[in-house]
Amino acid sequence: MRHFSIGLSVLLLLLFSIPSKADEGFWVPSLLSKYRMEDIKKAGFKLTKEDIYSINKKCIKDAVVGLSSEGMGFKNFCTASFVSGKGLLVTNYHCVMRYIEQYSNAEHDLLANGYWADTTTRELRCFELKVNQLVEIRDVTKEITAGLENLSAAEYNRQLDIRGKEIVAKATKGTKLEGGITSFMGGNQFLLALYKVFEDVRLVGVPPISVGKFGGDSDNWQWPRHTGDFAFLRVYANSDNNPAKWRTSNQPYKPNHFLPISANGVKENDFAMVVGFPSTSRRYIPSFALEQIVKDDNQHRIAINEAKMKIMSEAMATDANVKFRYTTRMSSMMNKLLKWKGELYGITVNGIDKNRQAEEEAFTKWVNASPERIAKYGGVLDSLRAKYNILSMYNRADLYFNEAGISGAEVVPYAGKFEKLVSIVKSGRKTSAKAAEGEARHLKTLLPQIYSNWNTDIDQKVFGKLLGMYYKNLPSYFHPEYMVEVGQKYNGNFEKFAEDAFRSTILTDSSKVSSFLDSVGTKGIDILTNDPIYKMAIGLYMTNVNKIIRQRSKAQDENGFYYTRYLTGIIEMRGMDNLYPDANSTMRISYGKVKGVSPSNGINYSYCTTADGMYEKRVKNSDNADYKMPARLKKLVEEKDFGKYFKGDKLPICFLTSAHTSSGNSGSPVIDAKGRFIGINFDRIWQGAYSDYQFTEENCRNISVDSRFILFFLEKFAKSDYILSEIVVK
Repeated sequence: MRHFSIGLSVLLLLLFSIPSKADEGFWVPSLLSKYRMEDIKKAGFKLTKEDIYSINKKCIKDAVVGLSSEGMGFKNFCTASFVSGKGLLVTNYHCVMRYIEQYSNAEHDLLANGYWADTTTRELRCFELKVNQLVEIRDVTKEITAGLENLSAAEYNRQLDIRGKEIVAKATKGTKLEGGITSFMGGNQFLLALYKVFEDVRLVGVPPISVGKFGGDSDNWQWPRHTGDFAFLRVYANSDNNPAKWRTSNQPYKPNHFLPISANGVKENDFAMVVGFPSTSRRYIPSFALEQIVKDDNQHRIAINEAKMKIMSEAMATDANVKFRYTTRMSSMMNKLLKWKGELYGITVNGIDKNRQAEEEAFTKWVNASPERIAKYGGVLDSLRAKYNILSMYNRADLYFNEAGISGAEVVPYAGKFEKLVSIVKSGRKTSAKAAEGEARHLKTLLPQIYSNWNTDIDQKVFGKLLGMYYKNLPSYFHPEYMVEVGQKYNGNFEKFAEDAFRSTILTDSSKVSSFLDSVGTKGIDILTNDPIYKMAIGLYMTNVNKIIRQRSKAQDENGFYYTRYLTGIIEMRGMDNLYPDANSTMRISYGKVKGVSPSNGINYSYCTTADGMYEKRVKNSDNADYKMPARLKKLVEEKDFGKYFKGDKLPICFLTSAHTSSGNSGSPVIDAKGRFIGINFDRIWQGAYSDYQFTEENCRNISVDSRFILFFLEKFAKSDYILSEIVVK
């Protein structure tokens, strides 16, 4: 399967712009300039550009992969790195929690106890997990844009799509590779990335959650941290060492390169490089967009997620079995919640919005100093503001459709799965009966997985609460017809509607759904199309299709036209030297120093933490489950039994660096000056959460697990000779 991913209106945000400081930036490894490499070496790096990226020799690029799942393409949710020649990957614990949950129950609680395979046959399959390994990056700008200069925006984008698919097809023909094209520099540059995509990925080892998530939500985005946020996976390939579907006959993949693990440790001001797939940053959006996103839209995101979390946490407090269903989801929501709050705090306290306004004032002054520039860029910011005001309305509707709709109650996307069946039956075609039977059989195969651990009581409360928020906070234009009907009938009390709907729906009863699917050919679909939950869910989907997606896309295009002109002017004003693109889930490197931080008045943070701190937190917070510490680990720390990889009485756990990171960098290897693995990135400090909008070396820090703690844990706690026997320690 070949992928072509490009959307100019979205990718306009990827334009290079303002010159960076040494620790700032997400750099494309294949585009490292001589100047940039000189700066990296000045920071302490001992290797060459070819040691980072090459298509002719083994390099760091070959050892770092993205983690995605079915339907995500190359939009990686985490990063991982090879640490052996047998396909062994190390990533974050929180990146694989969903797979740990799948194998956990009251009798075999992998969350509480951890898991360590001792043979390949005991490694656990990670369903739908994919590993994307970058093979090559090619500049295809001329190939994709030649002769399109005078087309309208709509036709230009259409031709880009056509040519992009042709380029990807040509590049991947006769290979085992998949490809995607991404736009940089506001559509001034297009890069084709070719990947090996592995679908047979297995869980090898994870610590207990009391280590992998030590500190839990209490410490999330905080420093000091004492979290062993690491896990081991293995990638499998066929007999030719190529990607293959899961099979018992597959063999461990042999990567071109893997990272040796350093047992030498880190000290302050050591060089540190982070390699991974950061997802999103918005360094160059104008001040009014920054205001809308962070200070307005984020407030709605916070309110929606706090409402969901309150319902789920209350249920988890009274039912121990609920934790196996909602631990990962709660953790993910809390992570986003703290990020949004941190962004709001950091941008306000550090005056990032005022910095952006100053940049715009400088741009306007530069434009007005020249008649030629006035002709090209005059009034562009005013036009951009006007178009963004329109776009922001659709962005808000999109926010509610996603956060309160398809990512709210689980019954909404579940109900959406029946839309295809309904469409087939309603089509009235001669072949519809046979097609409907086939679709019904497909839906029946999904039932065991859907109903195995679905908590409908929680879902009912989430459904009602979030529908009410959608109804209250969006203009009536975005209300589905059935929502309007329900709102009038129940006087806006959607929680009462949810109670009644969940009592009468067939969708919460597996046997009723199964019977319905068996009888579609003879009894039709009326029982479903009259179902209150189906009607509400489909109403949301249809409103999204008819009143949000298309109009939002048009507004993005109109906004993008002026945004491109604005950023093109910024380039003309500032020049193209020493510029970096916003993160967009393509491979990037960032670099800096191992360094402490003083993020606010009177607070001075050391660059590292030790096991003594973990022990102290456990004692001071004995009534907080977030600080539970395994008895065996407690004993090892008390006895200072740290094994052969660390000689000393203060076992390191985590450290800070000034490398620029974002979401998607979770699981990224932190690499020293000689190309060795020294840790795994897993978080940022709360006071620097605004770094997606502007990086400042004074406050922005990423948090990593120290490689020495991982080695200690493998040897003394997990006693995993299985893993230790194949990694290389230097």
